Amino acid sequence: MKILTELQYKAALQRIDKLIEEGFEQFEEKRIEFEILSKAIEAYEDIHAPMPFYPKDIQTVIKIRMAEKNLKQKEASEILGISQTRFSEILRGKRRINIDIAQKLYKKLGIDPGLILEMV
Repeated sequence: MKILTELQYKAALQRIDKLIEEGFEQFEEKRIEFEILSKAIEAYEDIHAPMPFYPKDIQTVIKIRMAEKNLKQKEASEILGISQTRFSEILRGKRRINIDIAQKLYKKLGIDPGLILEMV
């Protein structure tokens, strides 16, 4: 099975919901249908709605934001009001981010405070 349109995609999602509601695990035919639909939905989503890249550490988030703003390390450290050495240590993971730096990352570089808190 291949999903080609958004209409087919929405119908497949509705059918998956219905199969879950009905308890597809107990019936071989419904379990097979569920697996086929799941694979078709996944293939459609891979093309039309790929999952965004989610960085695993704050250093990567900072580097991505620097790239988005076309900032070199020196410029970013100046914007944040910290020394280049200290900023370099933060980017290498050698220095922890304190509350002062976290606030500056949010206010000056626009990094989501939730991401900062989650990753430090």
